[in-house]
Amino acid sequence: MGRILVTGATGTVGRHAVALLREAGAEVVALSGGDGDLRDPGTLPPLDGVTSALLIWPFATADGARDVLRALAGRRVVYLSSAARREGEREVERLVEEMAGEWTFLRPHAFAANALRWARQVRAGVVRGAYGAAGMPVVHERNIAAVAVRALLDAGHHGAAYTLTGPETLTQADQVRVISEVHRAAGAVGGAFARARPRRPRGGGLAARGGGGGAAGPGRAGQPAAAGHVGGRGGHEGPGPLVPRVGT
Repeated sequence: MGRILVTGATGTVGRHAVALLREAGAEVVALSGGDGDLRDPGTLPPLDGVTSALLIWPFATADGARDVLRALAGRRVVYLSSAARREGEREVERLVEEMAGEWTFLRPHAFAANALRWARQVRAGVVRGAYGAAGMPVVHERNIAAVAVRALLDAGHHGAAYTLTGPETLTQADQVRVISEVHRAAGAVGGAFARARPRRPRGGGLAARGGGGGAAGPGRAGQPAAAGHVGGRGGHEGPGPLVPRVGT
């Protein structure tokens, strides 16, 4: 087993990936934002013996990704994209396909940690948002990391693009309800979801007060989902989860 580079190694997914890889006996080369700007290939540590990489690209555009991937050319690369597949993510996917020896794309839906944006409002007793009925298949970050580890360590994932979801679709109001129930069970204050008018930012478009769920997001992880669900290439349902339970 060669050495494995993990970028974003202290982030919501990266820190779980590092821990799970080390549990599996892998030698991890961990790179975080504190080590410098990933867009500068000079930031990369020596890659002697590195045979694969988990690429967590924390930028909105693909600027700088070509040079980093050139340094990783010929190696196995697992790239954490998103189900939204924004323009920058699509471009990084293209570059990975072009330069990596083997590649796998992970396209998760909304991160569980996104719910942390409600923390202050939950403690205050009311979470206000415009889209309480909006449903999302929320996935826990450790589950995403567990799938990444399997793609890094096992054969058979080259050329695959996996859509990752949690075990069920939850509305934003449901998420607030579950979080509040846990808070109350622990003797803390819980909150209720209250509908608010969408605010109209400059330049048109609508933004929900309290925030909507994106396909990815920062923050610390919350409670793990019961299981991670994996769709196949292009988001179609695959033969089943890569691992039976990835939330434990």
